[in-house]
Amino acid sequence: MGVDPAAERDNLAITMTEVWPNHYRVVYCWAVNKKEFMKRKKRGLITDDDYYAYCCARIREVVRLFSPVRIEMDSQGGGYAVAEMLRNKKLMNMDEGDFPIYEVIDFDEPKETDGETDGRHILHLVKQSTEYNQDANIALHKSLETRTLLFPAFDSVKMYAAIEAEKSAGVIFDTFEENVFNLEELKNELCTIQMSETATGRERFDTPQVVKVGAVEGRARKGRLLKDRYTALLLSHKYIYNTEIATPDDIDYEDVAGNIEKRKKSPKNEAMYRGAGVGRMRNAHETRQGGVFKAVKKGKRI
Repeated sequence: MGVDPAAERDNLAITMTEVWPNHYRVVYCWAVNKKEFMKRKKRGLITDDDYYAYCCARIREVVRLFSPVRIEMDSQGGGYAVAEMLRNKKLMNMDEGDFPIYEVIDFDEPKETDGETDGRHILHLVKQSTEYNQDANIALHKSLETRTLLFPAFDSVKMYAAIEAEKSAGVIFDTFEENVFNLEELKNELCTIQMSETATGRERFDTPQVVKVGAVEGRARKGRLLKDRYTALLLSHKYIYNTEIATPDDIDYEDVAGNIEKRKKSPKNEAMYRGAGVGRMRNAHETRQGGVFKAVKKGKRI
């Protein structure tokens, strides 16, 4: 799960990515802002008085539905406030299965909540920097180009069926249609990202600059298009990408000098081959023809 808390004037966005053995699927997206929160409150659709309390309740609901193994959230723009509310037991509904959500345990940076056992330690507050944004955007670009990160297609038939089903069930907000709308907006935000270069030579990824109506009549102010859904996806994808390409701890890679030799029979309980790729060896032709090989010490020539 990726969460961009943002400020009250921007959207608080949540994205959920499903990890498969050879690809990732964006399956859920939700966004809300202070203005939309006030509209729902006036209509009596929600009972929360505080904006961030409502957002935390939604995060807990999504956690119950999807049971994510990790929550990547931006530490800026209210991130620390949301993190404190997610572990506040007074704001939870235990009857619905809520539990405290604590930050992940990091032995290099111990925290007071590391010893808590009544919740899950799955929240990671990301401190974004220029280097982090550059690496995260490059990784996201690669996954899009290689079609590793997939998005759901717009299905009008399924949309109509969901609308009729939700009408019968009395669902009037946070509907399937809103989820599809947010997913389409996520695609639009991804398409508006532009790459530029900073004064120090680093790559910068941001939305284009636009002119907005100012608070004073007749005056305009410069701003940028929203990218909250994109940021939430960027945070979660960075964790997935780094986890997928990380070297497993149980595999010990060692350089083995020397050539290879062909044997007719493989002995039992012998360690796997260690060394350079056999395709570049002197007797690589024998490798392509089949057979069992092992590394030999340097100096033994075949």
